[in-house]
Amino acid sequence: MSPPRQLDLTCGTYRVVVSDADRSTTPADYSTAHYLDGEKYQASSCHRVTVIEDGQDVQACLLIGGGGTSGVHAHSAVCIGGRCYVAVGDSVCALSVPGLDLVWRSRVDSLTCFGVHYLPEFQCFISHGELEIARFDLNGKVTWQTSGRDIFSEGFAIHGEVIEATDFYKTTYRIDIETGRIVAEMPSAQGA
Repeated sequence: MSPPRQLDLTCGTYRVVVSDADRSTTPADYSTAHYLDGEKYQASSCHRVTVIEDGQDVQACLLIGGGGTSGVHAHSAVCIGGRCYVAVGDSVCALSVPGLDLVWRSRVDSLTCFGVHYLPEFQCFISHGELEIARFDLNGKVTWQTSGRDIFSEGFAIHGEVIEATDFYKTTYRIDIETGRIVAEMPSAQGA
């Protein structure tokens, strides 16, 4: 079995580590467990978030989410202004740092949120979901969501004021960041 993946971030004077939770751990192993869909719901994604100061663990929590399974990678979380925003399952959660209190949770995809990206020039976040690309503000309010013909599994990039997301059939969608409108749809040359 491979070791859990982790993402190291800086939030003010704190180091924040987001990692895949070891399935052998239980919520009782943590000072805080945030059940995003209730305790009785079958969890598909579990992420551990640890706040470290001067080499010592200050706080740790477990995020337990539903929807599709999500793993930790470079775009699983971002720290902005004393908060850590974490993609887990179908949602993005805002956690206070260092306390790791759940400030808000926003369901940004119907199935799985693959990643979260902060755009300071727009003062917003963009989530790369399996079924939807979404824009939401610093308070978790979804401004827009846009879907393609199939799952967004083949590529995702942000270029200036446009998002490029590629679906399973290799169709690339160019999405306006302000409006969420698809401004261009480019089918794969292979699929034509």
